[in-house]
Amino acid sequence: MIALACLTFGQKTDLAKEEASLKQLVHELTEAVAHADTDKLDRLQADEFKGTGGGLNLSKQVLHDALHNGDAKVSSWTVEDLNVTVRGNAATVTGRSHLAGASYKGKDYSGDYHWTGRFVKQKDGNWRAVSLAASRN
Repeated sequence: MIALACLTFGQKTDLAKEEASLKQLVHELTEAVAHADTDKLDRLQADEFKGTGGGLNLSKQVLHDALHNGDAKVSSWTVEDLNVTVRGNAATVTGRSHLAGASYKGKDYSGDYHWTGRFVKQKDGNWRAVSLAASRN
């Protein structure tokens, strides 16, 4: 019985670490976008990353190019109410965000959103974002 309790506690501790890691990753992603840091985004996003929302459907490369050439801009991106679900090497994070000074090719995308992000744990143990789907509140 004690061994089972220890094993369960260890699993909960590991899960808490994974959840904290994913929440930190979300914050790093939003900061990287706000600072147009495509090198950091490259490390945090899977090659097959897709972002959708507000009528946009952007691949990783299109997003990076738009940030690099100034077609996409975000002055600030805050996140709150993060909920994490981990199932093996896959995770889902949901939350709410406020974007300020957000535009793509001259169209304003500032405002409040709720979103769902999907993440996959890589062989090196790091999580990477594979998709983000957002809807305006």
